[in-house]
Amino acid sequence: MTNKFIKYTQVYFILCKLVTTLLKMSITTIKLEEETKQRLEKLREFKKESYDEILKKILSVLNIVRVDPERARAILSRVEETKEMIKARELEEKEEKTKI
Repeated sequence: MTNKFIKYTQVYFILCKLVTTLLKMSITTIKLEEETKQRLEKLREFKKESYDEILKKILSVLNIVRVDPERARAILSRVEETKEMIKARELEEKEEKTKI
């Protein structure tokens, strides 16, 4: 067997595992009021962050608050800092585009 064939075979098995994992995921739809949706969007750290990721983050922080409120505050502070850094970077990119 050639090395090329072995590499393709390895990639094939990796892709099969990935597809199997993705098929096991269960996705559902939830209804949100427009205001709730907007509030969730304000909590986004990254442009392509999903609602699922945002909700998981919220639930994680809520669980931490029960045990260690100071740690939860620190996490929320880091989230805010990250959002501010991303906004600043986006503004810089926007300004650079307008200069061109």
